[in-house]
Amino acid sequence: MENPNDEPVLLVPPKLTKSAYAILLDHNLVPRKWHPEGRYGSRTHKFKDKIGLPLLSSCQVQIQAIQAMLDPNHHHHHHHRPNDSIGIHASISLCKLLKEPGVELVFKPAVVSNRIPRDEPFDASIHPHLMPAQFSTKLKKMIQNMQEYSNPSSSSSPLSSPSPWKKQRNAPLFTFCELFAGIGGFGVALEALGGKCVFASEIYAPGKSVYENNADTSMLPLPHHRVSGDIWEVSSANIPRHDLLVAGFPCQPFSSLGDQPGLNDGKHISGRNHNCLESETESNVEQVVNSGGGRGQLFTQIVRILKDVQPHAFLLENVPGLVTTDGGDALRTIVEALEGVGYRVKHEICSARGMTVQSRKRLYIVGILELKEEVDVNDDGSGGSREFQFPFMPDLQLRAKHILHSERELDESFAATGIPEELMEDCDFGDDVPTPAQLYRLTDAQMDQLRNRSKVWRPAKLAWGNTSCDTIDSHYGITIGKGNSQLVPCSAPFHPRRFTPRECARIMGFSNSFKLGMYRNKKTAKESKHGDEAISTFNGYIKENYYMLGNAVCPPVIAVLAGAILNCIPSIGGYQDWAERGLWTGIELSFNALSPIGKKEIQDGICS
Repeated sequence: MENPNDEPVLLVPPKLTKSAYAILLDHNLVPRKWHPEGRYGSRTHKFKDKIGLPLLSSCQVQIQAIQAMLDPNHHHHHHHRPNDSIGIHASISLCKLLKEPGVELVFKPAVVSNRIPRDEPFDASIHPHLMPAQFSTKLKKMIQNMQEYSNPSSSSSPLSSPSPWKKQRNAPLFTFCELFAGIGGFGVALEALGGKCVFASEIYAPGKSVYENNADTSMLPLPHHRVSGDIWEVSSANIPRHDLLVAGFPCQPFSSLGDQPGLNDGKHISGRNHNCLESETESNVEQVVNSGGGRGQLFTQIVRILKDVQPHAFLLENVPGLVTTDGGDALRTIVEALEGVGYRVKHEICSARGMTVQSRKRLYIVGILELKEEVDVNDDGSGGSREFQFPFMPDLQLRAKHILHSERELDESFAATGIPEELMEDCDFGDDVPTPAQLYRLTDAQMDQLRNRSKVWRPAKLAWGNTSCDTIDSHYGITIGKGNSQLVPCSAPFHPRRFTPRECARIMGFSNSFKLGMYRNKKTAKESKHGDEAISTFNGYIKENYYMLGNAVCPPVIAVLAGAILNCIPSIGGYQDWAERGLWTGIELSFNALSPIGKKEIQDGICS
């Protein structure tokens, strides 16, 4: 009887190694480099005077058939024809191999690959010289408190003071305005800090729906407390006064993925009314660009509102390509316009790698309103510092394995992957209902294109468990065959799969309680979608979510930055050190964006 920890190994004479391995590949009996079992190569090794080719333990039926062919006595106990179990289409070549002298099947302890690289330590923290005193000790204490209050029904905060950031109707600690709001990534962070949104604008209807389904909209303008649409059509007089303005203005004109038309990009966003409200700012700001309403000019609406409403501070986000667009002139123009309406402006490129599982670099532009008379810091620490500096962000050592679904979830639960029940009810797959894993995996045609036609794809680019994820962008999942979308490795013999919408949300730093896009095309029973149409409907839904998540900001990063900004606003009370509050809130958001298994693993690792 074989040891259950042993693996099947086909032993062949050395001269047959190459041809035997090719035959085993044809029969999917050995893993490929895109399978976890084959990530570091074949593990081919010497065994006595032969070469051992480890087989996939999961191919039990095929291995039993091979055993039967090699051992006539063993064959007596099987009631099937061995060739049928292996596969008729390629059985001739395998049968010929198994009849070669010296070929045998053994079960032996697994040989560990000698190609496994050592993980090199990498510190992704930002401004480590600004790390608070006793940070590691406080982090462990925070985790212990989070674990103590892990019961979702508990009203207690995992931090040391009563939680100010749960959705509530009482007076906010500060107010904010969110332009180009998308699904509300800024709002997630700012609500967690105790703020409330008094105005939000977003033109993309599915994004507005997600925003309103998650955010506290109780202070949005009457009569309906809804997110506004085209910002060009909103008068500054209709925007309430607020403490902080935030915006991730459209990045397409400056993205390295395009041709970077910059401020001259006249393309309109889908759904825009081109008869736009003229800017209410003075002529010097209007002259920055031609206010034709294209994507490249949308930042002028931020400038308009800053001038007319004069919030205490702002936080803007864009792609790093803005720094180099037009030789740097685009960023200089934007900064000069922001300074021209009364703000001290700083900017920096920050990576989300320390606070999320992805290496997402973004340009953040911060402005603090110039006051005629500067306010001194009080003895008790209130009042705030007028000079903003980009804060410390820790490296929490988050990796892909901390956000990926378990195999059980992928076998059983569409809801866990972010798919609404209504969508699955609308799709009639017949008697053979696929599992989530099957619908997210690549088809044979997509895998063939990826392997044979893509110039950029390599198995090393997969989201292996111990690596950081690539940046999720709005094009994720669109051109899989070209190799532009990072995929998740699946156990042999299966093809890699796409990230699920829930995994993409986790990658961005959205918690598991964040509600993803709704299914808006509900049909009657007679109009249920069948076969390929059902698959197309499923893919259309997840691509819409990929688009919205890829355009979002990372809440954990925003929380840390916002805390440092709030520290510079004298009129905001609540805490002596908003920067520290922002840091711990950001860390909590990071942990809440992990899978349950991943969260436990990373927290246990920090506390060990």
